Amino acid sequence: MILYLIRHAQSENNVLDDRRSGQTGPDTEHHLRKPDPGLTERGFAQADHLAKYLANCPDKTDIRDGLKDVACHRIGKLFCSPMKRAIQTAQAVAKATQLKPELWMDVHEEGGIWRDDPIDGNRVGSEGMTRKEMTSQFPNLKLIPEITDRGWWNRPFETREQMEQRAESVADHIHQLSKNSAEIITIVSHGTFIIFLIRQLTTHNGHSIASYSHQNTGITRLDFSPDGLRVRFANKLEHLPSNLIA
Repeated sequence: MILYLIRHAQSENNVLDDRRSGQTGPDTEHHLRKPDPGLTERGFAQADHLAKYLANCPDKTDIRDGLKDVACHRIGKLFCSPMKRAIQTAQAVAKATQLKPELWMDVHEEGGIWRDDPIDGNRVGSEGMTRKEMTSQFPNLKLIPEITDRGWWNRPFETREQMEQRAESVADHIHQLSKNSAEIITIVSHGTFIIFLIRQLTTHNGHSIASYSHQNTGITRLDFSPDGLRVRFANKLEHLPSNLIA
């Protein structure tokens, strides 16, 4: 089984984060944050480029294994978070690949759907999109029974510990899928959750169970900071024409 983890395209809240980066002093834009933001104009353009790439370009890491005539990423299943920005990103991929996107409830971003309390600033759980809203906005989206007209979230703000437990559960599920499937699966999710999911996927009983492939001139970027190690990408080969990949 091959798994592609993809972060959603630029959201309306991402723009606020970019504006705040490097600034000091009180946050004057917190009130502009949306509980469930959609994509920006740039985000829709990013999603379109992503979709065309997945649908029309091969994954060059497969070429060494003899798949030299493959014309796309051969995705068999497309899953996405129930958050609007992830669904909108997956919609572009679905249109380009002719796949039907499926919701995976547990791959949403840390915290769930929440609002800032205007009085004390605490993060308060909110509703999320309802089944009716999802059906009307995304008619090709495959829903699950847990999506109701009360809103898919509708619970308190999720803590970091709860998110880590969720990532562990998703990782366990993915490992089980991998034992019985040879499919190529794509999950459109979120930055923080993907970080913790990869940690869970590559560790078992405190030990790494991952083997990292490196083909000739394959590039992996690791960023070190006081917060820990971040894998930015692994074995990237886009700089090579297909006939030079070995």
